[in-house]
Amino acid sequence: MTHKITAWFRNIKIEKHDFLFYGIVSLGILILLFLLALYSNYTLVSSYFGLNKSLTDKDIIVVALDEETLNSNKFKRYQDITRCDYATLIRNILYGDPKVIVMDMVFYQKGENEACDRELTDILEKNPNVIIGAEYNEKTRSLHTDLFGAGNYAGSMGIINTTSYNSFNVFNFNLADYRNRVRLYEKGGDFVLPISIEAYRLAHNLQKPNVTSDAILFENGTQIPVDDGHININFFTPAYKTVGFIDVLENSSRSSIFTGKVVFVGATAPDIHDEFLTPYNTSTVMPGVMIHANLYNTLTTQKFIDYENLYDFLARNIFIVFVCGCILAGMSHIVYGVVSSFGIVILYILISIGVFKYMGIIVEIFPLIVSYAVTSLAIYFKKFIEERKSKDQVKAIFSRYISEDVANELIKLGIENMHLGWAEREVTVFFSDLAGFTDLSENLKPEELGKILNIYFEEMSSIILHQKGTIDKFIGDAIMAFWNAPLDLPKHADSACVSALLQRQALEKVRAAIKALGCETFIDMRIGINTGKAIIGNFGCSKRYDYTALGDTVNLASRLESINKQYGTNIIISESTYEQIEKNRFLVRELDLITVKGKTKPIKIYELLGFNDHSEPEKIQFYSEALALYRSRKFSEAKKLFEKIGDTPSKKFIDRCDEFIKNPPPEDWDYVYRFKVK
Repeated sequence: MTHKITAWFRNIKIEKHDFLFYGIVSLGILILLFLLALYSNYTLVSSYFGLNKSLTDKDIIVVALDEETLNSNKFKRYQDITRCDYATLIRNILYGDPKVIVMDMVFYQKGENEACDRELTDILEKNPNVIIGAEYNEKTRSLHTDLFGAGNYAGSMGIINTTSYNSFNVFNFNLADYRNRVRLYEKGGDFVLPISIEAYRLAHNLQKPNVTSDAILFENGTQIPVDDGHININFFTPAYKTVGFIDVLENSSRSSIFTGKVVFVGATAPDIHDEFLTPYNTSTVMPGVMIHANLYNTLTTQKFIDYENLYDFLARNIFIVFVCGCILAGMSHIVYGVVSSFGIVILYILISIGVFKYMGIIVEIFPLIVSYAVTSLAIYFKKFIEERKSKDQVKAIFSRYISEDVANELIKLGIENMHLGWAEREVTVFFSDLAGFTDLSENLKPEELGKILNIYFEEMSSIILHQKGTIDKFIGDAIMAFWNAPLDLPKHADSACVSALLQRQALEKVRAAIKALGCETFIDMRIGINTGKAIIGNFGCSKRYDYTALGDTVNLASRLESINKQYGTNIIISESTYEQIEKNRFLVRELDLITVKGKTKPIKIYELLGFNDHSEPEKIQFYSEALALYRSRKFSEAKKLFEKIGDTPSKKFIDRCDEFIKNPPPEDWDYVYRFKVK
């Protein structure tokens, strides 16, 4: 698997200077945008906590000092609640036999009514499962563990302070402090636990834990991770089961709902302002008592969480954006890059959810997504420019040779996927020449001759291009073209033959133009077509080159064009071309078995007469029979049949028959006609 991945990276085609470009873009954009992206990151991070919904502890219940309590007949404001009211409330809850009562409030100052203070003190001392709050004063840097100013309280007590922070508050960039944690405080050589951890200890009948720099260790094996003296709070719900303070205070009969529960008592009314921003939902605040309840839920589920620090964040994001940017840079097409980008983003989100769910680590993903998206846009923009440049290259190279449809197909392929190098490939090569051009040039003025040639080349070129051929060059009045390069064309032999026949038809328009000039010169067209392997590519020098075909296949096509003179024909195709065309589409007859000058291997040549409209079948049949008699050395019989046909190629064979009647060929005669001239 490792070897496959390594090989894949090696196949990524990125120029060396592109690494610098993409690297600088990725790094620069990441640094510039990650701070801005963090503003929008809260919403995405909060979605993680939805995975905890099924883990909400059903044994938690909150007695809320809510708006209904403050608007009741008994109280008009928070300060109207006396210590006697708190004592009554606790007593009514205790009637239900709860596991623990957590008072998210402090009582280190004396009250206005000493009798009420004594009543509350009495109930607290008799019920060690009731926990009250200790508070750390940031201004005085002191920890208040007193009860009504009477010295350190010996009963159950826990820290109620929670700390909101954001480790990404750097460069004087103000980001909201939405992460919540509680701090461990030490007093008199001993640690004062957060109120939720103290509640966990009492609910599970545990001894005081062993506190180290890395963890809080209980004897039942519970380990609470400590990070720089703090414990991170996981979140399960914004509101546990709640009952109103006034309802419990005035109805002791409600106590049954607290049986076996862990009861948190605290303020939820907005006017009391005991509420904080949390990662659960950054669009609203959460009462402090609910935050403590979530910490207790964190302990009971052992679902501890951790946040990455700035340095880990930067290292991971720089690496991921750079690697993914390089991968995108290696994509051959923008569409692939866009699809890959969506895939990468979705995969990254899924991985981050999995990391939170199974490892308890919150990965800041939105800054990466933003940085990656903008980096991708930069890459796509660069690729768009490169593709436009590639398209311009294609048009510049092929606009003289091919049709607009073929050019558009080449542009879709991209220049790197085209057959532009020196490569051997099968093509059908076409050569044409004008018979009578010399006389025409003598009988017309130069400007008139130029006009006729323009009409001729325009007509013939249009047909070649329409049949998806590639025009190689114009040589005087001659045209060279080929099919099946640079694009694959399955029936290239057919296309070349169709082009040849249509050009013969279009010649009438050229003849009409000549006649309109008052010139009686008759012109005709000779065409040679051959199919075979050729070397295709750009040949020339750095300042001038042509996309052309080279090789014996090209040479034979040229020879076949000139051999038309010998037979008085217009279109000759080679044996290899004949083998590839659809036989029922064209009228074709075998013409002869020959060798061209400079070659020893004989080839069959065929005359392309026209499209198969089922005309002249007897003429083709008679010629085939005459050719068979000729090759069987029955020259007299062959001559009679050729005379009956009477066309120009037949006259060629009549002359040969006369010669062989007088001077019979040797016994090893192979009936191959060997041309001594080109």
